[in-house]
Amino acid sequence: MAEAELQLAPFRFDVTPPLGHSICGGWIPSVASVSDPLECVGFVLLGAGKPIVICAVDWLALLNSAHLAWRQTLAEAAGTHADRVAVHCVHQHSAPLVCLDTQAIVAAAGGLEDVIQLDFFDDCLRRGREAVAAALAAPRPVTKLAHGQAKVDKVASNRRVYRDDNGIVLGQRASSAPDEFLRGLPEGLIDPWLKTVAFYDGDDKIAACHYYATHPQSYYGDGIVNSDTAGLARKRRQAEEPDCLHLYFTGCAGNVAAGKYNDG
Repeated sequence: MAEAELQLAPFRFDVTPPLGHSICGGWIPSVASVSDPLECVGFVLLGAGKPIVICAVDWLALLNSAHLAWRQTLAEAAGTHADRVAVHCVHQHSAPLVCLDTQAIVAAAGGLEDVIQLDFFDDCLRRGREAVAAALAAPRPVTKLAHGQAKVDKVASNRRVYRDDNGIVLGQRASSAPDEFLRGLPEGLIDPWLKTVAFYDGDDKIAACHYYATHPQSYYGDGIVNSDTAGLARKRRQAEEPDCLHLYFTGCAGNVAAGKYNDG
């Protein structure tokens, strides 16, 4: 790779919902307090055609037109097209589930809790626009790429290992499993590897993307906002390496959670 062929502009901004805001689409109690703020962490990659934007958001989900609105907003700020913007949700449950289309239906019905407060959503877009613009003022050259992996022990487990002889699921482990019998069953099929792709400017690591496949919940349902195990681990690495932007992406984990190793 030729020196300075690529450049990387890291950004981050706060996406913590206000007190009283819906969590998990209203399935669990609304925000009563915040133990750990939520973030959007990302970067703009320059030098490979139109800019590419990649980010991970500490929200449960960004759906339909809300997902498109984020991509369009960040694309405009970066001077690129929305199809060159990837917005990923880490999928914590003590966090907003955002769907503008659902919110329109809820508002029209009347008497129901908002799924997303539109002023908060718009404020997050404003912060994102400003964060990307500020990042583009000081991009770093990318001279090297690195990748690696490490096996993760006793975090993820297959949710549906308890089956009869015909393969019918008799019970499942979720993010926690109070049932000792279910916790005692085998770990089951998972991807045990945490993988990392890192970007370097000379000898300086400037960004690291981490990927692991599990539902990222240890606990939720009490109205206390937090970034949970994945977010706390990311923030620990960020504190250890303050000059490197750390991003975490949840892998293919629809049937994978921490239930075997978490009694709740």
